[in-house]
Amino acid sequence: MARLRKLGWSPAFYIVWNEGRASRRLSTGTGDPKEAERALARFEARLAQPPDTFDINRIIDGYLADRKGVVRAYANLAYSLAPIRLQFGLLHPRLINRALVRAYIAKRRHAGRASGTIDKELRSLRQALGWAVKEQWIARAPYIDTPGGGAPRQRWLTRPEAQKLIAATKEPHIRLFVILGLHTGARCAAVLSLTWDRVDFDRGLVIFPPPAAASRKRTGVIPMNATLRAALEEVCALAEIDWVIEYRGRPVARVTKGFKRAVERSGIAPCTIHDLRGRAQAGYSKRVRASPRSPRISATPRT
Repeated sequence: MARLRKLGWSPAFYIVWNEGRASRRLSTGTGDPKEAERALARFEARLAQPPDTFDINRIIDGYLADRKGVVRAYANLAYSLAPIRLQFGLLHPRLINRALVRAYIAKRRHAGRASGTIDKELRSLRQALGWAVKEQWIARAPYIDTPGGGAPRQRWLTRPEAQKLIAATKEPHIRLFVILGLHTGARCAAVLSLTWDRVDFDRGLVIFPPPAAASRKRTGVIPMNATLRAALEEVCALAEIDWVIEYRGRPVARVTKGFKRAVERSGIAPCTIHDLRGRAQAGYSKRVRASPRSPRISATPRT
């Protein structure tokens, strides 16, 4: 957000704003506060106008800026759009056709990417283009054909497999992540963003709020069983930050490599992080959903 500032070497007000990590400034040419406010208003009006060129990179930049702080899995969204930039980034949306999309699908498959991954990437592009239409950057979005996610996985961890996996995790934060996944059925992003004020030891609940205030998803409330409570209490006693999953005093963004190493050490059949949810749904835990008719749910802050 742009703002006015007085810099020591000039009598004029400056408009200051950020572009990524870089700070930018522009002189208003006046030291009068009212004139400077009008200059700021004109500057912000220009920023709000659609850019003169609408290549895919510009649209993705705008879409990601709009989604930041709104979607929980923002890093995953940006990651999915990274290969889209390489293939389509410099093109105007009107130049994207079915032949180019099919070529992209073939290229990604040749690189060893699964249909589900390619489908997610192209759906992210479709969402970005839909956002550009709503913002009136473009009149219409090109049709983006997706390959589909493929056959659903039928991997269910047995109880012995789950126990072996927990025993094979050496890093404490990976171990807690696995236990939370197994006993709550929460998604990876929800577990990694869980904070201690959402862990209610008094009532024995773990509370997963929607990813954003405007989200249609409801609050997920999961009762603790004995195993989950013991793991959380052990880590809580040594916690340094507000996030439940931490490593060296910092929140953890990804656990993919650590989880993969734990699976290899455990000797069980290959599985993914998503398969932890299957174990929970098979009977490890019972999920309770908060609805508008339910009593108000709030977590007890950690003391």
